[in-house]
Amino acid sequence: MKILDISPYKGDTLCVEFFDCTEKLYINRSIAERYNLARDMDIPESAVEEIKHANTLRRARERALHLIDRSEYSYTGLYHKLEENYDEDICFEVCDMLAEKGIINDRRYAKMLAEHFCERKRFGTFRARQELIRKGITSDIADEALEIYEESSYERLCALIEDKYAHLLTSRKAAAKVKNALARLGYSYSEINDAIGEYDIGDDED
Repeated sequence: MKILDISPYKGDTLCVEFFDCTEKLYINRSIAERYNLARDMDIPESAVEEIKHANTLRRARERALHLIDRSEYSYTGLYHKLEENYDEDICFEVCDMLAEKGIINDRRYAKMLAEHFCERKRFGTFRARQELIRKGITSDIADEALEIYEESSYERLCALIEDKYAHLLTSRKAAAKVKNALARLGYSYSEINDAIGEYDIGDDED
């Protein structure tokens, strides 16, 4: 395919026109420079497809970097976000590229999430694990990140009860509601019962 003309389109986008072809190619200026495109240049159709791929890859990478600037992502989370606009091969290529450069790192992200959910939100490790997996962290990496919080789970639970729920432990009925609330936060009933057992809970009124 022979290039008829290369002209500015919008911003850094160029329009590439071909002889005997109605199709126009809209690519970033950096892609045109990478392939040394010029008027009257003859390029095979396979090269045109390669150029299209390179241009789409560039757009997807820029989109990924924009997303990462606004929020952290796991490999899987970023893949699914890109998948809304790009084909599977492009999504994998961008995610692989960013993972190789350390721009996305599931272990680093999992560690940050584990601290957020366990220390700030004060979730039990069961609930925290669900949240990490929902964010695209694999179960193995989630377990690795949560290991230190498993060891301190009971202490965190006791502190949470003292800070937020102790004043509600006025009867067995009220205690049952507190137990359910703590279970929803991801603590096991065995550790909940042990922790609440430290309190003197009155009997329910008839």
